[in-house]
Amino acid sequence: MNDEMLEKILKRLNILVSLEFDQEKVTDQEKISRLDSFGLKPSEIAEILGKSGDKISKQLYAIKTRKKGGKEK
Repeated sequence: MNDEMLEKILKRLNILVSLEFDQEKVTDQEKISRLDSFGLKPSEIAEILGKSGDKISKQLYAIKTRKKGGKEK
Protein backbone atom coordinates (compact mmCIF):
# COMPACT_ATOMS: atom_id res chain seq x y z
CA MET A 1 0.00 0.00 0.00
CA ASN A 2 1.41 3.39 -0.92
CA ASP A 3 1.63 6.50 1.26
CA GLU A 4 -1.19 8.28 -0.57
CA MET A 5 -3.60 5.40 0.07
CA LEU A 6 -2.62 5.20 3.74
CA GLU A 7 -3.16 8.95 4.10
CA LYS A 8 -6.67 8.65 2.61
CA ILE A 9 -7.53 5.80 4.98
CA LEU A 10 -6.24 7.74 7.97
CA LYS A 11 -8.29 10.78 6.98
CA ARG A 12 -11.46 8.71 6.77
CA LEU A 13 -10.80 7.05 10.12
CA ASN A 14 -10.29 10.48 11.69
CA ILE A 15 -13.64 11.57 10.28
CA LEU A 16 -15.35 8.49 11.73
CA VAL A 17 -13.87 9.08 15.18
CA SER A 18 -14.88 12.72 15.08
CA LEU A 19 -18.44 11.87 14.00
CA GLU A 20 -18.74 9.32 16.80
CA PHE A 21 -17.75 11.95 19.35
CA ASP A 22 -20.27 14.38 17.89
CA GLN A 23 -23.07 11.88 18.48
CA GLU A 24 -22.11 11.49 22.14
CA LYS A 25 -22.26 15.23 22.92
CA VAL A 26 -19.16 15.19 25.13
CA THR A 27 -16.92 18.16 25.92
CA ASP A 28 -13.61 18.80 24.16
CA GLN A 29 -11.76 17.90 27.36
CA GLU A 30 -13.55 14.55 27.54
CA LYS A 31 -12.72 13.84 23.89
CA ILE A 32 -9.08 14.80 24.42
CA SER A 33 -8.81 12.77 27.62
CA ARG A 34 -10.28 9.70 25.95
CA LEU A 35 -7.98 9.91 22.94
CA ASP A 36 -4.99 10.52 25.23
CA SER A 37 -5.86 7.37 27.17
CA PHE A 38 -5.25 5.40 23.94
CA GLY A 39 -1.70 6.74 23.81
CA LEU A 40 -2.19 9.21 20.97
CA LYS A 41 0.19 12.16 20.67
CA PRO A 42 -1.23 15.69 20.98
CA SER A 43 -0.63 16.23 17.25
CA GLU A 44 -2.65 13.11 16.43
CA ILE A 45 -5.48 14.20 18.71
CA ALA A 46 -5.42 17.64 17.10
CA GLU A 47 -5.72 16.11 13.65
CA ILE A 48 -8.67 13.93 14.65
CA LEU A 49 -10.54 16.78 16.34
CA GLY A 50 -9.61 19.47 13.83
CA LYS A 51 -8.01 21.63 16.52
CA SER A 52 -4.56 23.17 16.86
CA GLY A 53 -1.83 21.17 18.53
CA ASP A 54 -1.26 24.06 20.94
CA LYS A 55 -4.88 23.93 22.13
CA ILE A 56 -4.68 20.17 22.64
CA SER A 57 -1.44 20.47 24.63
CA LYS A 58 -2.96 23.13 26.88
CA GLN A 59 -6.08 21.03 27.46
CA LEU A 60 -3.99 17.94 28.26
CA TYR A 61 -1.97 19.96 30.77
CA ALA A 62 -5.19 21.18 32.42
CA ILE A 63 -6.60 17.65 32.54
CA LYS A 64 -3.45 16.15 34.06
CA THR A 65 -3.09 19.02 36.56
CA ARG A 66 -6.68 18.56 37.69
CA LYS A 67 -6.16 14.81 38.15
CA LYS A 68 -2.99 15.34 40.21
CA GLY A 69 -4.75 17.89 42.40
CA GLY A 70 -7.43 15.38 43.34
CA LYS A 71 -10.14 17.41 41.70
CA GLU A 72 -11.10 14.66 39.23
CA LYS A 73 -14.84 14.23 38.96
